[in-house]
Amino acid sequence: MTSTTDPAETTTDERSALRPLFVHALALLGLLLSASGTAGLLRLLLERFGEPELAGDIASGLALGLALLLVGLPVWLLAWRAAQRQTAGDPDEVRALPRRLFLVLARAVALLVVLVHVFDVGAWLLGAHPYDAAALARVLVWLTVWGYHERVATELPFGGAGTGRLDRAYVYLAATVGLVLLASGAGTILARTLQAAYDQIVRPADVLIGGAPGLRTAVVAVVVGGALWWWHWGVRGRGDRQATGWHVHLFLVGVLGGAAVTVVGASRLLYLVLLWLLFAVDEALAAHFAHTPAALATLAVGGVVWGYHRAVVRERAPSGTWTGPQRVYQHVLVAVGMLTTAAGAATVLTFGLEVLLPARTLVATTDLGRRELAGGLTLLLVGVPLWWTSWARIERIVRGNPRERRTTPRRALIFGAFGLTTLVSVGALGRLLFVVFEALFSDRLRADVLAEERWSIALVLVAGAIAGHYGFVLREDRRAAPAEEPAAEPVALERVTVLAARPGELARQLADDLGVEVDAWARRDVDDAPSVLDEEGTVIDLETVTAHLRALDVPEALVLVSPSTWEVIPLEREGRR
Repeated sequence: MTSTTDPAETTTDERSALRPLFVHALALLGLLLSASGTAGLLRLLLERFGEPELAGDIASGLALGLALLLVGLPVWLLAWRAAQRQTAGDPDEVRALPRRLFLVLARAVALLVVLVHVFDVGAWLLGAHPYDAAALARVLVWLTVWGYHERVATELPFGGAGTGRLDRAYVYLAATVGLVLLASGAGTILARTLQAAYDQIVRPADVLIGGAPGLRTAVVAVVVGGALWWWHWGVRGRGDRQATGWHVHLFLVGVLGGAAVTVVGASRLLYLVLLWLLFAVDEALAAHFAHTPAALATLAVGGVVWGYHRAVVRERAPSGTWTGPQRVYQHVLVAVGMLTTAAGAATVLTFGLEVLLPARTLVATTDLGRRELAGGLTLLLVGVPLWWTSWARIERIVRGNPRERRTTPRRALIFGAFGLTTLVSVGALGRLLFVVFEALFSDRLRADVLAEERWSIALVLVAGAIAGHYGFVLREDRRAAPAEEPAAEPVALERVTVLAARPGELARQLADDLGVEVDAWARRDVDDAPSVLDEEGTVIDLETVTAHLRALDVPEALVLVSPSTWEVIPLEREGRR
């Protein structure tokens, strides 16, 4: 038996769900058309303003601009007015997906257009680029579009429960772009300045830094990137420090990115020094160290980025505590140090095998071989201290608190390092055995066969050693870690709200233990309501709070923390009034 549904029987809820999506789609289309038309018309005006004697047919440009504006502007005004009326009538629409998606797309498109053309405008303002009316018009129009929708978006900074990730993806991606522009521009300026000073010392000459077009572009990058990063990270992200997106930007972009750039700069500088000291390369001193300014600039910029984000991590981890950010930070450093050490050890071992294994063509004593050895030693000298000090700090914490052996960052590091190095060593060993057996069975086994596969041998030894180390650590953790608690019954809760003077750590731990969404709200009426941890240890019994929450049979609950006590309050939504 089949049944059919009459389109006329579509429910009111289905129609109301489609209407906001349609309205905001029309608003986005109208916005794109009207902004493009406005930019085209403004370009014609600016061309006449910048070049009074400019001649030519402007009919086509004027016609296109007017057409886009006269079609797009009414569509945007009507659709946006309808969307605003709907929002005023229903506050939940402020956090609804169609509205948040529209605001993200509008700001993202506007920001992309501005970034594409702002460098031409900045270079023109600095005298390094001819006047470009089209670029200036697009920057002015789309910057206005971005500013208006950014102001609208701040009515609810990160959307609602279902759209927060969308808003945060835009904000922290924009912050990342800004930080990259700021760091690259600052690095270029510093490198060019140091290079000029170096050239003046070793090769006296007239060097005009300010006249370099590349330097002016770097100045624009610093200004634009700095503003972009400051707004999205320093202003928009200031009150979002409990969110996953904020921590992802902090650790993956700030800590890991800064550490990686610092390692690259230090490695380049140390490589030049080692190559000169160990092998007395056959070139002039000035020519050999010609890349030193660039290495110093990379080291300085990476160190500033790393140092700033490290200070933020320490700010989030008060003295005497070992919180989530501090834990992740230390494990990130271990990973960077381990990879650097592994690369250096494999390079040095390859060089050693090339010397020890007889071969028909020995290149270890050539310039290429010496540079290879210097590079490997450089990586070892940078990676070993970073790996050793970070891992030693983690082990000291673990010995004092066995529960740390079951934390997610430690397990991710150990299993990731063990699994990756095991795969590398098995793959390299498989290749090595294949080459040896093939030569053996074809009666072509020679000493230089092993020399040709020296990288496979080095990878087997280095990756195998690291896999063995973390295999031992994994076994030690299983023996020493406290017994795993039995899996808890699924909770009826869907959302928990923590209301405290300092709710961050309690909210994070409840989210980890319960596996539900937790909102953190800071109380402004009290100053001394305790957080879950302080320098003295546990203030709030987390297990008791968790037990109370698990016992509830409601979808939402409030954890209210006062200066002298705490309370778990079950909640039940009754609907809107």
